Amino acid sequence: MTTPLFDCLIVGGGPAGLAAALGLCRAVRTAVVFDSRSYRNSLTEHMHNVSTWDHAKPQDYRAAARRELTEGRYNTVTLADVALQKVYKLDSGEFEATDVGGKTWRGKKLVLATGVKDEIPAVQGYADCWPKSIYHCLFCHGFEEKGSPSVGVLAIGPTANPKPAEHLARLAHNLAESVTIYTNGDEVLAEQLQPAIEKDQWLHLDTRPIKQLHKTDGVPVKVELQDGTEKMEGFLVHAMKTTPVLDFENNLELELSPQGSEFKTSAPFGETTTRGCFATGDCGMAIKAASMSMSHGSLAAVGVVSQLAFDEKA
Repeated sequence: MTTPLFDCLIVGGGPAGLAAALGLCRAVRTAVVFDSRSYRNSLTEHMHNVSTWDHAKPQDYRAAARRELTEGRYNTVTLADVALQKVYKLDSGEFEATDVGGKTWRGKKLVLATGVKDEIPAVQGYADCWPKSIYHCLFCHGFEEKGSPSVGVLAIGPTANPKPAEHLARLAHNLAESVTIYTNGDEVLAEQLQPAIEKDQWLHLDTRPIKQLHKTDGVPVKVELQDGTEKMEGFLVHAMKTTPVLDFENNLELELSPQGSEFKTSAPFGETTTRGCFATGDCGMAIKAASMSMSHGSLAAVGVVSQLAFDEKA
């Protein structure tokens, strides 16, 4: 079965995809939002730093945004709660998607709001503590634990660099009396960090390898080092490596950004290296947070609508 031609196919029903859909509603453009119901923040109890939705449940926000698209003043967006098995750009320049049920959908433009996959580092116990006790963003999390006696920064993976490690430590100090940077046995990194921390009595460096992270009944996490030492931290901060999600067969030939954590796009609207295909939210920008994704999704809608207008002129 093939559906009528939509102005845009939107893949992803999180903040970015829903914001893009709202923009298309405002421009009286047709779109379908594909929502596989798989969300990066599915293990997070509350969303933060989103005006009027601060400390709200992510699922409540999504439900309200969906109602706004289909149960209010707008009637140009379709919600399809189904995953896709393939997406192809046709010779005509249009896009064709096939869902897992075999239904075919066609659109003039494509918006990818597919999010990213977090790559859990090879530290025993890390997965058990993420994301309840390990925070990648101190604007999204951390305020609720303000006043902690001590917190830690894991200087491993993308954070195993003097600048991001120190940056996260100084942000964390607003929420804790003491901050320890754990280099997990990386003596070279520890030496590079030494000049940055030696003047601050609240900032500490621990170079010993980490044996295991232990979750607790609450937020605090116990750090067990290889020599048997154990330390309780109010929470840990770590920005892990991410890769954009594109878990369906495709011929889009999308390039990645230099850091590889999102698709390569052009500012401000997020068009990828494939004309007519836009990447928005976590999969299309370096800063990955709900509030940023909403704004980015709105910009993607502007890009789609503008390109459609000029395509129709031709």
